[in-house]
Amino acid sequence: ALAFLDGLAKRFPEAVVDFYPYNMLSKERQSPYLTRLPRAVAELPLPNGDPESKFRFERLTQEGRYLHLQLSPDQWAELERDAVLAAERHPHLHNDRWLDECFAKIDDEQDRHDLLAEYHLKTHWKIILAGAKGAGMFNHSDTLQTSSWHAHLAGRKWWYVCGALSDDDDAASGQTTCFEGVVEPGEILYYGKGWMHETQNLETPTITITDTAVHARNYDAVADMLHRECAYKALDFKISGALCDALDACYDVMADLYGDVGSSSSSRPRPKWRSLASAELIAKRDATSALDNNYDGRNYITE
Repeated sequence: ALAFLDGLAKRFPEAVVDFYPYNMLSKERQSPYLTRLPRAVAELPLPNGDPESKFRFERLTQEGRYLHLQLSPDQWAELERDAVLAAERHPHLHNDRWLDECFAKIDDEQDRHDLLAEYHLKTHWKIILAGAKGAGMFNHSDTLQTSSWHAHLAGRKWWYVCGALSDDDDAASGQTTCFEGVVEPGEILYYGKGWMHETQNLETPTITITDTAVHARNYDAVADMLHRECAYKALDFKISGALCDALDACYDVMADLYGDVGSSSSSRPRPKWRSLASAELIAKRDATSALDNNYDGRNYITE
């Protein structure tokens, strides 16, 4: 498993990851450090206080290091091309039809490429997660109201998930079901819209690849969240005006693909984001390039 991570670091040596040298299950958790992938892979198995580590803390209640590699469409395609990720997967594990159809409307190929990359990176759409024994993620739900699948590559991971089993169940009213278990290599875990989830790695390293899913059960909620982000900065993803313009065309695509048979894509019309956003927010978004992101060198990166 460590050899897989070493190979990944050699494949993407300039990639910048979100690195958590402390345990996200700890009460002392903080924001992640930005770290080059090779450095993060080398750091992952080191205990706190190791002289080889660039991240040493005098007080740390709970050990366990984690790295999150946000994958661009180019990186995802490369992993499929080289059979690191199986290109032939179950249809439920192919989730980007709406993105492909929507962004195909952008005429300029470079603009299309850059905006797709921006969308993936800023929404954390596809991720490789690798962690040491004991590392975990606190209880939370996904902010975009999406669903997600997690393919387990190495190690063992404890999961605790709670959510509504059907549309008739209302999570807000307490109509939820919880599951607890250990996911083994070769297994895939899926959770739906709004499901709370907490995890902890049981071995070093534990490695998972995850993708985000939009479908008939959640597309309307996802469209609402993206629209609110563009118009009101609901999630503060810091996305560009050009990406918000592209997303304006995506909501009808979602409805056409995933809406009820016989329903119209205009059944829930959403005004253009520019008609709702403040002048200040429009100016801020238009000043943002699709290439601007947390991993572009504007913030300090630990080499």
